[in-house]
Amino acid sequence: MIEEIGYIPRKTAIVHQLEGDISYAGSRIMIGDILLPEKFDRTLSKRTCKYDCLQEAVDNKELFLRGKIGYDSSVQWFGLVTDKFQELRISDLDSEIQSRVKVPSRTRLAKTKDRFIVTYPLESIDSETELHLSFDSGEFGLYGGNGQTAIRIGYSVTDGKNWLNFHNPNLFSHRVIHRWDEADIPSTLDAILEEKDALKLLIQRQKGASVNTKDFEAYFLNVKGLKAKTLFQEIAGSFDNASKYDLANRISEASSERAESTQLRLELAAANYLLGDKNGL
Repeated sequence: MIEEIGYIPRKTAIVHQLEGDISYAGSRIMIGDILLPEKFDRTLSKRTCKYDCLQEAVDNKELFLRGKIGYDSSVQWFGLVTDKFQELRISDLDSEIQSRVKVPSRTRLAKTKDRFIVTYPLESIDSETELHLSFDSGEFGLYGGNGQTAIRIGYSVTDGKNWLNFHNPNLFSHRVIHRWDEADIPSTLDAILEEKDALKLLIQRQKGASVNTKDFEAYFLNVKGLKAKTLFQEIAGSFDNASKYDLANRISEASSERAESTQLRLELAAANYLLGDKNGL
């Protein structure tokens, strides 16, 4: 279950440069004395595709594994990056947001993927619903990132218990932050904050929008990996007199009984459902 904590967390990743001779243990690749986890085979191929062979790539390119100490005290590698990788600048992003909104943040931590969402309350939409500026660190954001998932910044809406996360990559023109220079953070926030009133109006409209059961079922059955049929059966009896927003909120409520990664996907899917066929506001 996702846990709310009173601070923005940060841990230091273990970083190991890959160097030495290439060898093989069956189908597994060894670089020096490191047996490369099979999950990185495709990433390694992508990172070294411009070289004639893997040994040439290792000899001439800086490659690093990123990891953490696991529950059994062994190192768990979660990322394979090059020297161009930059750790997520969470503190810089938080400082820039705080300089604009000047409110205490709230952090929700998903421990299983070392991922967290930070929210900043902006204003009430009505007596029951708050609009927050928010960002999602992505998987292993707790350790500065894994080179695969990036920060997504947008909005979250909450009734104090359930959350809808508007982090759709098609929602904002400046939506993903991973590699940046100092100008990127302010310009990204400017673009997103300009959409605040439009999103607020959207939520208000969807609170009065009626639900088409067939369209709802069709939408979630097309969201892969969420066991949508089971979810639909759980809330199917809740359709009477429900608005589109109410139904999205019930999806979020049902998600709280699931694994953390599924819960976050459902909170995003529920928000996307409110957008309908639109990719923007």
